[in-house]
Amino acid sequence: MKKNLLLFFTLFLISKYSFALVDYTESSPEPAPAPTKIKRIAPPSSTNTSVASSSSLVSRSGPSGMFELAANYGMIDAQVGDQSGKVNVTSFQAHFETSYNIWLDAAWSMGSFDSNSTIGEGSSQKGNPQVILGVNWLEFGGGADRASMDFIGGANIGQKNSGFGTSRTDKIVGVETAKRFGTFVFGLGYRVWLTGNPSQESELSIGNIQRLNASLGWMVSPDIRFAVEAATVSIGSGEGDNALSEKISFGTVSPSLQLTISPMVSLDLGAVFRSKRLKDENLLNARLWNLPGSYGNKIYAGLNFSL
Repeated sequence: MKKNLLLFFTLFLISKYSFALVDYTESSPEPAPAPTKIKRIAPPSSTNTSVASSSSLVSRSGPSGMFELAANYGMIDAQVGDQSGKVNVTSFQAHFETSYNIWLDAAWSMGSFDSNSTIGEGSSQKGNPQVILGVNWLEFGGGADRASMDFIGGANIGQKNSGFGTSRTDKIVGVETAKRFGTFVFGLGYRVWLTGNPSQESELSIGNIQRLNASLGWMVSPDIRFAVEAATVSIGSGEGDNALSEKISFGTVSPSLQLTISPMVSLDLGAVFRSKRLKDENLLNARLWNLPGSYGNKIYAGLNFSL
């Protein structure tokens, strides 16, 4: 009896599983979505204090980070007191953003004074090299509503024997915050230039420079981006015999437009308009040409290369 039950049980198992359909198709697990590195979300700025912002609404990915080069040509219609003239400015900027919440900006420019200018003379005058290191201290939210806060530090390196650059070496510290709202991005920034002492006696000594800005960017389409920035700038009084006697302040408004030509090349257009004309002609001796709006309005155009 036991043998018959065992045989029956064995035949039952064989009949149950030997005729089952077997799926020999190899299962391929769905790949996990690759992490996307989103660039700094500050809107574009027409200053040379930040080049990364020019394509800020673009999402990038890749373990090696992102590298940008930009070159633009502009003209400053300078008017300070009774002095006036036009200055042609050629600027070069570079930006490198890593996957480790650290980014680096570098900028340098040259200026050529018009032959009829009363504010300066000479062509291809060297400007001050500027280096800025930023650290993303805080970041939260997704791509469409992301918010961030960056701390920055750097220097504006002195330039000798130049009518376009100052002989001072200024240290730069600041903080930048930004928040996305869909295709819009709102940013706030504050920077302080801890000014050094000029090495040339003819140069005007000034106090620290403070700049507070608010900016709004809009991605009209994947190929068109628009931004506007409003800023207030204050320049403190200096020390010594040849120094700025009292604090000076002014405001600027800077609209900018970026048009994508190809996935790696874009066209940048922009302008800087100041709120008032400065009256103290001695301020020209401080050589603040790398501080947009200090001496006059500016228009510019250039190309941005993303690598």
